[in-house]
Amino acid sequence: GEIESSSSASTSLIRSRTVVGERHQVVVACNLRYSTGGPAWLPSYFHEPVSGTVSVEVPAWITAGTVRRVGPDGSSAVPFGVEGRTVTFEVGLQDECAVFLVGPPDTSAPTAPQGLVRPTADTLVWSEGRDDVGVAGYRVLRDGVVVGTTDHAAFRSTELPTGSWTVAAFDAAGNVGPPSTPAPL
Repeated sequence: GEIESSSSASTSLIRSRTVVGERHQVVVACNLRYSTGGPAWLPSYFHEPVSGTVSVEVPAWITAGTVRRVGPDGSSAVPFGVEGRTVTFEVGLQDECAVFLVGPPDTSAPTAPQGLVRPTADTLVWSEGRDDVGVAGYRVLRDGVVVGTTDHAAFRSTELPTGSWTVAAFDAAGNVGPPSTPAPL
């Protein structure tokens, strides 16, 4: 992608930059509202919450169907509006920066988790599934029936009866991937 300054914020307390890709546009919005404290020779900086909107010019080859805030644990939808090629979305920043993804709706399901095992009598673990936007969680199935969900690559229950256990990853858009290879337990 190419870094551009084709975005602007509704307040000078938010600075934004974009990276244009083939299918999506990544917008990084940073919180510039902070205060200082402590002695002059050892100041401390504290970020204060800030909110506003960010507007970004979207190239013609990108369909502005969704805006998602992306974090370490996946992504979540953000309200937005479109006027011509300009997308405007709401931003609420507690810390320094946040990453937003502008592009077509997420229709790709995550990959199947791998390596499902039962290390203890009450725990299942596996290698994480992968998704182009981010995995939001996992459905845990016993004999094809969902018995629970988790947002980590592990599941603990007071009772894990025998059966054919699988897990399937899902993303924030609701796409569910294929189940893992069954682990008879």
